Amino acid sequence: MDDCCANWGGLLLRAELMAENDWWWCVYDLLNDEIQVASSNDQTGGCFTGEIAREEAEKAAKEYLRVEIFMQRDLENDNNAISKYISDLKILDARLFHVIKSLADKLNLDHLSARELLAESKEWEAELKASHQLTQHFLDVCAEDADEVKIEDGRVTSVTFNLKKEESERLPPIQTNSKPLTIWQRIKQRFTKKP
Repeated sequence: MDDCCANWGGLLLRAELMAENDWWWCVYDLLNDEIQVASSNDQTGGCFTGEIAREEAEKAAKEYLRVEIFMQRDLENDNNAISKYISDLKILDARLFHVIKSLADKLNLDHLSARELLAESKEWEAELKASHQLTQHFLDVCAEDADEVKIEDGRVTSVTFNLKKEESERLPPIQTNSKPLTIWQRIKQRFTKKP
C-alpha cells in the first residue's frame, strides 16, 4: 500500500509513498476547516518506511490534540466531562504536572485539590504513586538541612529554609571522603542500589 488515511480524534492522518524509500505524511484538523496542522515537510530528515511515517503522524497528532485539549477545552464542574478530560490526557501521554496544573486552572482549584481530583482516576494511579514516593524522598533529604520541618504520621510533610540566614549559621554539609555532598547527590544516593 502506497497511500493510506486514518480518522483519529477529529483528525485525518495521511501517509503517501512519494518515491522509493521516501514517505510523506500529514495531519489535518477535520473540525477546523481541514487545516494542515503538521507534516513531514516541517521536519528535517525523511521517513523511509510507511511505518515510520505513520508513527510520526501519530506523534504529531497527539501533540496537536494535547495542546488543543489543554488550551481550548472548557471544563465545568461536570464529573463526566472532567473524567473524560482526565482520560483523554492519559491517552495523549500528557505529563502529570501539566494535568494537575490544567485541572487547577480550568476548575479554579488549588494544586492539592486538583491532585486529589486526579487521584480518583485509576488511569493515573501509578504516576501519582511514583510522584508521591519521589516527593517523600526529596522531603526526607531536605529535612536534613531545613530550618523547620513539619512531620505528620511519622513522615516529613513540609520543610522550610531561611534564605536570609548567614552562611556561618547554617549546618555544615554532610561530608563523605572529605568532600561535601549536595542535596541532589544525597537524593541520588536514595535511588542508588546498594550491594
